[in-house]
Amino acid sequence: MGDAKSYPHASTNSVCRGDRVFGAQNVINGKTANLGHGGKFPSWGPDKREDLWIQIDFGKTVEIDKIVLWIRTQFPHDKHWHSVTLVFSDGSQQKIKIAKTKEPQTFKFKKRKVKWVKFTELVQEKPMGWCAFTEVQVWGQ
Repeated sequence: MGDAKSYPHASTNSVCRGDRVFGAQNVINGKTANLGHGGKFPSWGPDKREDLWIQIDFGKTVEIDKIVLWIRTQFPHDKHWHSVTLVFSDGSQQKIKIAKTKEPQTFKFKKRKVKWVKFTELVQEKPMGWCAFTEVQVWGQ
């Protein structure tokens, strides 16, 4: 949703009620406070769907080897995704497991030269609830 005006840029197929406080760009704004939701706690908060994705575009080829993720943790209001598949622009994929924690979660992988990374196949328990990413940091050069 939305055209890239600067990089990195985040895009998605879903934003809850179209509200900017839940927009994709929030995952790359440097804010890691994840104990609430709304204006003081911006996050990527999508609608309750099974076909969700969020993508981070770098605007050029970069070499990456680590992702640090903060999930929104306003429990019991929030649920959390248990796993996600990372799809990289080089054609590779990696599935990661996500813990129910307010702490940052680090996922290391072999170095890849990519232009973007996409989070797909976000899995949560049924019945579906509200899940969100507060911050995503992609590390490399």
